[in-house]
Amino acid sequence: MNVAEHELLLRAPLGPDDEARDAYERWRGQTDLATLDTSSQRVLALLAERLGDQRVDAVAAKVKRIARFTWLRSQVLLERTAPAVRGLTESGVPVMLIKGAAVLAHTDWRVARRPMDDLDVAIPRALAREATEALMGCGFQPWFVPTRAHLDETHAMTFRDAAGEEIDLHWHVLHGSLHASSDDDFWAAAQPAALRDVPCSVLCREDALFQAVTQGREFSETHPLRWAADAAELLRGAPAFDWERVIEQARRHRLTRELRDALDVLADVTAEPLPRARAVAADRARARQRRALELGAARGPSRRAAAAAARRAVAEGDVGGTHGACRGTRCGAPAGGEPRRRRTPRRRRLSPSAPGARCASSTVIPAPATSAPAGGGRTPTARGAAGARRCSSCRSRRPMTAR
Repeated sequence: MNVAEHELLLRAPLGPDDEARDAYERWRGQTDLATLDTSSQRVLALLAERLGDQRVDAVAAKVKRIARFTWLRSQVLLERTAPAVRGLTESGVPVMLIKGAAVLAHTDWRVARRPMDDLDVAIPRALAREATEALMGCGFQPWFVPTRAHLDETHAMTFRDAAGEEIDLHWHVLHGSLHASSDDDFWAAAQPAALRDVPCSVLCREDALFQAVTQGREFSETHPLRWAADAAELLRGAPAFDWERVIEQARRHRLTRELRDALDVLADVTAEPLPRARAVAADRARARQRRALELGAARGPSRRAAAAAARRAVAEGDVGGTHGACRGTRCGAPAGGEPRRRRTPRRRRLSPSAPGARCASSTVIPAPATSAPAGGGRTPTARGAAGARRCSSCRSRRPMTAR
């Protein structure tokens, strides 16, 4: 499926009634269900619920059958991973549901609306070793034994049991925030939950949406089918939503731009009330850019910018005269023209007190007098012993004999 078909499939279950009806008709006419990609299959459950019993066409019937299969698949996953979560809690490791499990926990575990391939849970970084041993004791084996370096440089690891069910163990909620205290705020705002009667905690609704729109958007290959559906589910079931917390989390983890772009997509596809959050994110992004510009102005232009301005002034004729000491012979530029960039490597800078040293003021440093060698012969002289000049325009660094 191309991007246009993905957009139609996303609007059909999430858009307003008239727009959703039109999007479904257009999507049905140009899609083959036998060739659907994985991302599209995840949205079929929402589409089947939106269609309800009003649609009796062949495509709607196939969509409902696929939705029933994904519901059964998710039920099996939760049933087989719940004992591992119980093993973690009994070992003294706190467990917090994140990603898809957090979306289900905040939507009354309506598994038919959100298919799952694995279970994502978060644990404190300090207890990663204990959590690994507990999962292995429950029959879930990691792909490799984690080392200290792996725990410090990554955010998660996958465990799989003999039946092929997977648990993603996260010791950091965000893959780009690996600081020791980066998850403290997530844990402080976590809410109580239960997975198959196993007590645990879950990301608060605002943090779950923040993780969905920032992390899911980054790993989306084509179109935001997966994370946009999760965000819409979290927004629709919320009696009150704290957008200020979402914006603050984006600022704290330096994901303001990603959040702003994701909210633009959500506002375009769905009819959710997002203008205030988008405005706050845009205002903070503009304020940060304005502060950066003010800081740059206070520091003054960089060396590269100053050099570019000088070259433009010479080319436009604002700086007249010849090239000083080299008179255009060293840099190959006409008098009053732009110097040609030298491609030779920079020479080692000499001490200002050495004979032949290059001086920024284009003055000549005379060489000390040398006495004739015993027995006659030619007086040895060093290169540049008579002094050196520097071109005032091209700043040539080659030693030149004084006139």
